[in-house]
Amino acid sequence: MYMTNLFQLVDSIEITFSKRYFAPCLSLIYSGIDIVSSLDRNGRNSKEAFLYWTENYLLKSGEFDCTPLEIYAARCGIIHTFTAYSGLSDKNKARKIIYSWGNADPKKVDFIKNDLGNHDTVVVHIDELKRAFGLGLDSFYGELSQNPEKAKRVAKQAGLWFTHLDKQIVEDYFEVKKNHVK
Repeated sequence: MYMTNLFQLVDSIEITFSKRYFAPCLSLIYSGIDIVSSLDRNGRNSKEAFLYWTENYLLKSGEFDCTPLEIYAARCGIIHTFTAYSGLSDKNKARKIIYSWGNADPKKVDFIKNDLGNHDTVVVHIDELKRAFGLGLDSFYGELSQNPEKAKRVAKQAGLWFTHLDKQIVEDYFEVKKNHVK
């Protein structure tokens, strides 16, 4: 059942992206990293798990000029305020991430912002972030077949995920239960 939720999340990312709803798309990607990283916390708190997953899956799957902490700060900004600002960027502990998309070249955007004296930001192409998240998921789930201990932890955590049942399944259950009680 948990894979259904994950497929729906990925599908929702694709839908928001295709409609050019970039802030909701980013919210779903960053929430997706939170969700998937929670599956194998392995003693880490949620921030540490996010940073670990970002470093080991997301950033290894894409071309980015930013750190896991900057991705985390971007997540905080988008999730909490739909902006690039977070407590980490306010304290100069992480550069703010600004986004390009479509055929916009992030290197050209980066050049312009630097030429204008804006050195506290980094440019991330949304298409690349979305692609890297998908590849990171593939890599993460690919490891499960080779690491039974990790697979067990992930399955246990995923068992806590929100699930939903079709109304007919619930009705059928009670019908069977009623017939067995007689």
